[in-house]
Amino acid sequence: MVAKAWSLRRCSDKFRKLCSTAFTPRMLHNIPFLRHLITLRLASKYSTGPLRETLTREFGQEHLFGNYGERSSYLNTKVAVTATDKTGSKAIVIANYSRPEGDKKRLRPAEYEFLRPDRPKFGFSIADAAAATSAAPSFFKPFEHAHTYRTYLDGALYHNNPVRLMNHERKLLWPDVAGQDPDLFLSIGTSQNKADVQAGQPDATAMASESK
Repeated sequence: MVAKAWSLRRCSDKFRKLCSTAFTPRMLHNIPFLRHLITLRLASKYSTGPLRETLTREFGQEHLFGNYGERSSYLNTKVAVTATDKTGSKAIVIANYSRPEGDKKRLRPAEYEFLRPDRPKFGFSIADAAAATSAAPSFFKPFEHAHTYRTYLDGALYHNNPVRLMNHERKLLWPDVAGQDPDLFLSIGTSQNKADVQAGQPDATAMASESK
């Protein structure tokens, strides 16, 4: 969504709309004794089609990297997502920018791959990148890129919090300030606001008094 330069409100609205259609349970999945059999047989709890269709509809077929002659405003913002190879053994960074390889000794050997296809037709659309980074096993089927036939899984399998990878990426992008700490490094996880959670819970003290 950042790659499209959408406002926060629009991102929020799009995300809610996406969730309402993307998480479509498979037929008969609400029957307890069939639930696990269906998930094992089809390799996913949710139907993958609605997710892919929603991503394509919302993001279109715009290239994630390079505009290939088309005017685009989002390329000024550096955007990257993480995925995992089909074996779940290596992280992959899919980005809308290029950068120098840098000193590979700074990271463990083969810690992650920076994906940069050498031909435009092998590149990712924004929808492709979203599908690759969202292909969480048992929830959705693995994502197979149509032009390269390469399979991707959810990036969280290898780096649930990819902050270390992103810190390494920013040093490669801006080597002149690589040795300095960034002014702001914001990591937002899939958590809940503690105040909101507590507001929705009953008062334990009041419940104890009522039970006496």
